[in-house]
Amino acid sequence: MKIGLFGGVVLAVGFAALQSVAQPLGSASADPVIAAEAQVYRDTIQDWSEDVAAIAAAFARDRFARDRLVATMQRLGPQGTAFAAAASGDIQRIDAENTRVLKEIIERRGWPALFAFDPRLASQAHLIVVHSPDPAFQAETLTAYEALIREGSGPSPQSYATLFDDVALAHGRLQRFGTNLECMDGRYQPTQSEDLATLDDRRRTVGLAPIAAYAAEIEQMYGPCPTAGG
Repeated sequence: MKIGLFGGVVLAVGFAALQSVAQPLGSASADPVIAAEAQVYRDTIQDWSEDVAAIAAAFARDRFARDRLVATMQRLGPQGTAFAAAASGDIQRIDAENTRVLKEIIERRGWPALFAFDPRLASQAHLIVVHSPDPAFQAETLTAYEALIREGSGPSPQSYATLFDDVALAHGRLQRFGTNLECMDGRYQPTQSEDLATLDDRRRTVGLAPIAAYAAEIEQMYGPCPTAGG
């Protein structure tokens, strides 16, 4: 079960509700430009409404489950780690279902179409990938990200760095940007990272805070690392 920081944006547009106003819009003007734009608008709503709702629901499940997890861990204090272990099965079931939903959408649409349609929706989908229990799906997504970045589009540098590290660790390689931390010697430290002396330099290239600041933020969120025998 992966826990971490993510700045997601919940898509606020209710596509299902918009379907009810799309038809009047198309017939509201005799202007051919407006009529043509209204048709494109209506077709887009019809085409994407179910997938928008599915991704938004999966994102909401992810955030609700993890927000509740963190809140409970903070309330329990030293017992928070034991609670997280007990709740891990519930989180894993949510992650598996969210992965199933997103994979089906990506197989039909592809990542380029998702980013072109709405980067905010793609950012929600990214969180689902990061928390996915399917390493192959994560690796496929990373390859798609890299192709998009070469074309000047795709995810933010921070999102790319997070997924890069996840894929590296899943395949037995060192992470590059230190986005995954573990408790070592009573402190949150990067898990199996490339050269630690230059880690902050690599993080800076993708807009990430220094590793010490990131570790402090994680400690504030989840509490201090358990001490041996504690």
